[in-house]
Amino acid sequence: MLRSRAIRTFLLNALVFSVVDTKVFEPCELAQHMYTKLSTKYGFSEFMNKRPETIPTLVCIAAYHNFNSTLLVTTDDHKAHQGIFGIVPKRYSLMENFLDDNIDDDLEYFIEEVLYEVRSGELIRNDIIFNFYRTLCQRFTYSHEEYCHLNEYVFGNYAVLIPDDKELLFKCYQNPQEKGKRKRCLPRY
Repeated sequence: MLRSRAIRTFLLNALVFSVVDTKVFEPCELAQHMYTKLSTKYGFSEFMNKRPETIPTLVCIAAYHNFNSTLLVTTDDHKAHQGIFGIVPKRYSLMENFLDDNIDDDLEYFIEEVLYEVRSGELIRNDIIFNFYRTLCQRFTYSHEEYCHLNEYVFGNYAVLIPDDKELLFKCYQNPQEKGKRKRCLPRY
């Protein structure tokens, strides 16, 4: 166990201290990138017709991480949240590097391992996780809309969500407690 922890720490430090290029996205630039990648990989109708809330929610999650492809946040429980979506890798391997300027692997991992699950070639939404993020990105309560030019046919009418308090997700990562008891990380409105 100790050796395993030492290896993970070494690998994490190697990732952090290696030279990486940082990409900081603008909200609409990220929405356009995701639209192109998701439409190509999964088909247009999967994320524009069947799951239209996915791209705005992903933009909001990225906004909580300052749209920074190399952001690394270590929480009080020693979990490292990596990259633009704050991914906590399930497996520690050199193949999972979410701290570079290429977010395509981050996007695929976050879609297939976090927000959804691939079963028999079908994407099944993980409602617990998806609803947690959707609540954090709730329009008019925790976020506001920005309008994007998504492609050559959608001119400035595609709404993405930007959080009003960018520290809110980090507060939720921390297992909030009050007087030794867990409490809600989200304020009640």
